[in-house]
Order: sequence, then structure tokens, then C-alpha cells
Amino acid sequence: MPSKPDSQPASALDERIAARVMDHMNDDHADAVLLYVQAFGGIGEATQARMTSIDLAAMGLEYRSPRGSGVVKVAFEPRLTGAEELRPRLVAMVEDARERLRNGSG
Repeated sequence: MPSKPDSQPASALDERIAARVMDHMNDDHADAVLLYVQAFGGIGEATQARMTSIDLAAMGLEYRSPRGSGVVKVAFEPRLTGAEELRPRLVAMVEDARERLRNGSG
């Protein structure tokens, strides 16, 4: 009997995990989310940000700046292979973002 195709894309995360990660980042680490927008989204003038989506391939981030608001997608490079990689990658990306912004490459 042929196998049933997987209904979730390969980059999908369990909805409950994604919701927990987004809630945690927005509630407890808004400063990190802002750094992601500034350094990886190239919106250095952003003053506020919030995570609106996350999967194994990327995160979606809304931001506000003096010029207005918008959305950026920040890809995970390399792509994550599982939910267990989320926390260490997000932590490493904060350090990378700080370094990029210090060096003026954000």
C-alpha cells in the first residue's frame, strides 16, 4: 500500500511549539526579536518588533520604525532539522546580531 503524503510541509513545526516559542520570545525576549530585525532584516532604525511566525526554515517578524511598519522574514542558515535546535539557534543568533550591529554590518 502506498504511503500517505505528509500533510505538513517539511519546514513546519508543531503549531503548539511554534505558538509557545513566539509567546516566549515576544513576552520575555522582545529585545532579542528587535535585534533580529535590525541585524538580519536590515532595518537598523526599527524601534519595536514581534515574532509572528516561526518554522524550521525561517521566522517572520513585524517591526515598527520612525518610517513606518513592516514585516521581514529571517531565514535560518542552515535550516533547522528539528524543534530541539530552536533555542540554541535563537540564542546564537542574538550574539551574532549584537556583533553585527557593533561592527556596523547589520
